[in-house]
Amino acid sequence: MRTRILRSSKSRSRFPSPTTLLYQPSRSARGLWGLLPASFSFLNQFFWYRREPLTITSISAQIAVVPLGHLMASTITDKFFFKGTKWEFSLNPGPFNMKEHVLITIFANSGAGNVYAIHIVSAVKIFYRKELTFIVAFLVVITTQVLGFGWAGLFRRYLVEPAAMWWPQNLVQVSLFRRGLRQCLTTS
Repeated sequence: MRTRILRSSKSRSRFPSPTTLLYQPSRSARGLWGLLPASFSFLNQFFWYRREPLTITSISAQIAVVPLGHLMASTITDKFFFKGTKWEFSLNPGPFNMKEHVLITIFANSGAGNVYAIHIVSAVKIFYRKELTFIVAFLVVITTQVLGFGWAGLFRRYLVEPAAMWWPQNLVQVSLFRRGLRQCLTTS
C-alpha cells in the first residue's frame, strides 16, 4: 500500500529539466525565500500565546507562493546589471518554475514551526517568576536549535533516506506539487 502511494506521487515527466540550476543568485531577488520563513515563524509564535492559537502551515505557503511567484516573475525587470563583466546578472532569471516553488516551500516549512525552547523561556518566566536576560534566552534557543539540526543531520541515514520513512504530510505536499500546481506553473 505504501509503495503504491509513493509511486502515485512520483512525477511521470521531467519538468523542469534536471539540469536546470536550482540556485541562481538572481532568484533570491524575488524576495520570497527569506521573507516566508521569518514571517511564518513570527506569526505562529505571536498567535501561540492566545487561548485558541492560529497556526499557519507550510501548505498555505505552498499555495500562496504560486500567484506571488508569477506576479514577481512578470513585474521584476529583465535588465542586466554589470553587463560585460563576470558579475553580470539579471534580477529576473525567467519564469517561475517548479524547483523554485519547492525550494520556497522547504524554507517556509523550516520556519513555520515554533521553536520549542521558547516554551522553556516562557515556563521560567511564568511559573518560576525569574527574569532571563535576552542573552541567556537567546543562547538557550540557539543551542537547542543547533543541537536539534545536528542530531537530525547525524541520523539522516536512518530517518530521511529510507523510502519507508516518508511522513504523511510530505506525501500531501508532493501530491499537491505534482497534481494540483503543475498546471499553474506550466501555463505561464
